Amino acid sequence: ENVLNEDGILNEANASSFVQWEPIGEPTRVVDLEDSTKSIEVENARAFKGVLNGQNYNIVGMYINVGNIWDQALISQNYGIIKNILIIGGYIYSEGTDIGSLIAYNGGIIENCVNGCLVTRPSNLGTWCGGIVGNNAESGIVLSCNNVAILNGIGVGGGIAGVNYGVIQQSFNSADIYVERDLETNFGGIADVNYGKIIGCYNTGEITSGELIRVGGVVGRNAGEIIECYNTGNISANIYAGGITYSSTGTVSDCWNSGNITASNGRASGIVCNSNGNLKNSFNLGTIFGIIIYIFEIICLVILSLFLISNFFL
Repeated sequence: ENVLNEDGILNEANASSFVQWEPIGEPTRVVDLEDSTKSIEVENARAFKGVLNGQNYNIVGMYINVGNIWDQALISQNYGIIKNILIIGGYIYSEGTDIGSLIAYNGGIIENCVNGCLVTRPSNLGTWCGGIVGNNAESGIVLSCNNVAILNGIGVGGGIAGVNYGVIQQSFNSADIYVERDLETNFGGIADVNYGKIIGCYNTGEITSGELIRVGGVVGRNAGEIIECYNTGNISANIYAGGITYSSTGTVSDCWNSGNITASNGRASGIVCNSNGNLKNSFNLGTIFGIIIYIFEIICLVILSLFLISNFFL
C-alpha cells in the first residue's frame, strides 16, 4: 500500500499494514520503559562509517512511526559518506530529537540527496527535525541536497537541517512549510539554528507559521555564517519574520531576498530582524509588512550618513 495519500499526508486507513523501518545503526537515546516521558542514553551506539552510493535510485515508502526514540531516519548516525539517494513517498514521525529523512545525526558527508518524505512530529516538543538531517555536527558536511517534501507542524526545524554546527552548501528547500508550536521557537527554510556555515543555499518555498514562531527564509536563528544565500519564498509569521534570518549574532554576507515578508504583530525585515552580528553586501527586493519594519538597506544608509557627517562635516 502507498504510505502517503495523493495529497501528501499519511494513508491512515492502511497504516496498520505498514512495515516499520529500523534505522541503520543505533539511536543515541531510547525511551525509558519505566517512564515513557523520559529517555535513556545508549552508550557506544553504533554509527555508519562506510560509503553508501545510491546511484540516484529511489527509496520509496519508508515508514517510521515511533514515540520518544532519538535519531530516527534511514540512518541513525553517520560518520561515513552518503550520496546520490532519493527518498520519496515515505512518512517519518517521532517524539524524540534528531529526526530527518536521510540521517538523524551527521558527522560525515551527505552529498546529492533529495527528501520527498513527509517528516512530522508533535508541535509541542522542541527538538531538532530536518528534511535531510536532524543534527549536522561540527564535522558534518551537507552538499547539493534538496528538500521537496511538505513539512507540516514540526515545531522546531528546517528544510534541510534542524540544527547545523558544520557546513551546508549548495542546498535548497522548494517545499511549502507550515510550522506550529505551543512555545516560542524558530524555523528556517534551510536550518532552524546555525552555528556553522551555510553557503550558496536558497529557499523558494512558502513558510507559514503559528502564533509563537519566529521564521527566517534561510535560517531561523544564526550564530554562525550565512554566505551567498537567498530567499524567494513568501514568509509569514506572527512576531518575527526575516527574509534571510529572524536573528543573527553571526555573519550574514552577500545575501538577498525577493519574497514578501509579513509579521502580523511584530517585526519584519528583508534580511534580518534582530542583529548583533555582521551584515555585509545584502539587499531586499520583497515587500515588507510588520508593526515594526527593519530594512537592512535603510540601516546601512543611516550608518553611512552618520559616518560621512562625522568625517567630512565636523
